[in-house]
Amino acid sequence: MKKGFLFCLVLFVIVMAFATGCTGNQPESTPADSLADSTAIVDSLAKDSINTDTVEVAPIPVAADQLFDDFLFLFASRPAIQLSRIKFPITETTGDKTRQIDRQHWVMERFFTDKDFYTLIFDNQQQMKAANDRHTDSVAVETINLNTGVVRQHLFTHATGKWMLVEIRNKLVSETKNASFLDFYNKFATNPAYRRQSISNPFVFVGPDPNDDFGDRVKTMQMRASQWDNLGFDDLPSGTIYNILYGQRYTESNQKIFVLRGNANDQETELTFRRFGSRWMLVKLNV
Repeated sequence: MKKGFLFCLVLFVIVMAFATGCTGNQPESTPADSLADSTAIVDSLAKDSINTDTVEVAPIPVAADQLFDDFLFLFASRPAIQLSRIKFPITETTGDKTRQIDRQHWVMERFFTDKDFYTLIFDNQQQMKAANDRHTDSVAVETINLNTGVVRQHLFTHATGKWMLVEIRNKLVSETKNASFLDFYNKFATNPAYRRQSISNPFVFVGPDPNDDFGDRVKTMQMRASQWDNLGFDDLPSGTIYNILYGQRYTESNQKIFVLRGNANDQETELTFRRFGSRWMLVKLNV
């Protein structure tokens, strides 16, 4: 996602879109034994080792234990807090195999905190409200490797009034309720020709009104599929993406809302996809 798109660039491209009216290779299919190699995959995601002899226990603000998002950013950026909020030895499950990770062998997990934004997947608008639910007591943070087809889940609970990481699970994308959509999205994000064929004509665009000098008025309009290339979405997140399960229960639904949420600001972009038969299509872009 190009930085600054949500405001200045959006205003510019809408005006251009109204004025104007290469086939890539699809990714190879995921090998059946991807999950068996998940240890190597996980190791490739590791950022820093923690010297447990020098880390001091750091207090965490009480307020940060209320909303999970507040806690997660502290957990992923402060080694002392991370170590104090893991139930050691922690169990990691891969298929029918388990292993125990003790404190001395833990590797700092930063998730998406070193990026400009992170991604979320919802079935509907109602599920999007779960992030602000202070009564949520179980959350899973997913690291989704679209290239290998492996999902790594970090499971957190709030049973004692404090968020704690209690378990890690590795599974195949094909075993999740989002399998069909993620297979589609991987091609949508990386194959320009496939992407052009997967945009509804027309699609709904919701964004700043180009006729509003102050830029605080939102307008909903129909745009032609051919106008997508003017919007600057050529570098959608691919490879490794993330998702947070705030207690929402996915179904084999025919709608997915793919959200890009800024780490350091309130900027958010929503791409709504719908499935028609076996075919997923982008039907709405909300910036």
